[in-house]
Amino acid sequence: MSFKIVKIRMENFLGFHWIGACCTKSEKWLPLLFLCFVLILPLHVLSGMPDKKNYFHISCSENNDLFLVLKKNKIDCVRYDHPEEAINNAEEGTAVMILADGYPAKTTVLGPSFFHMASLKKTRLYIEYPSNLPGVILGPPKGTQWERSVISSDVFAPSLEKYRILAVHDCRFIPMKVVNPDIVIARVAGFDRAVFGLPDTIFPILAVIPKADTNYNLMVSSTKLSQFITGRYAPSDAWQSIWKYILTWLQPDNKIPYLK
Repeated sequence: MSFKIVKIRMENFLGFHWIGACCTKSEKWLPLLFLCFVLILPLHVLSGMPDKKNYFHISCSENNDLFLVLKKNKIDCVRYDHPEEAINNAEEGTAVMILADGYPAKTTVLGPSFFHMASLKKTRLYIEYPSNLPGVILGPPKGTQWERSVISSDVFAPSLEKYRILAVHDCRFIPMKVVNPDIVIARVAGFDRAVFGLPDTIFPILAVIPKADTNYNLMVSSTKLSQFITGRYAPSDAWQSIWKYILTWLQPDNKIPYLK
């Protein structure tokens, strides 16, 4: 059997280097090995890339507290200037956050096309300080006088117990009629805990809206929770638990750390 002498020059990421090699019967696997490297290397690179379904698509200003903290904690997120950009660029089933850039002077306005796209993409939505929501009765913005923010459910337990009092300074909120809110505005007695529970009159400021005829999941804050640093919200450990809950609700299949 005759063997053809060929010149082969191969360099790959492992550093192998052949020059002027004689191709013998036992070396015919080299071109196949090279082909395997060409095919497998892109898969290796792609496996190290983050899953786009784990991205948070956020409509907010570039100096929003939450956005900056997510970047600092290396949590994958993409920022957009407008809500429509966020919902249009989000993949199906992903998390979309519409933060209250106009707070407290302007509420967050979202048109029917936004919610239509959210339904088509089956997104998980978090919306702050909204002016309108499908199927939810909202009132005009109002402020607090003697009222304080209070944990009103057990979703944050055990790190944050029901009736814990929070400081949301200079809070303005949108009155909304929802069931089973997680945080409310209420006039309560106590220093760091509402010792007598909640009164009859409460105003929800964080709640999950039950799904009706929509394909999207919706969590609403009737105020701006995302300014927890510049707004000097307290205590800080409580807000770590709150944001871990919100982010985990938005991405239930992703392991969300406590924000630092």
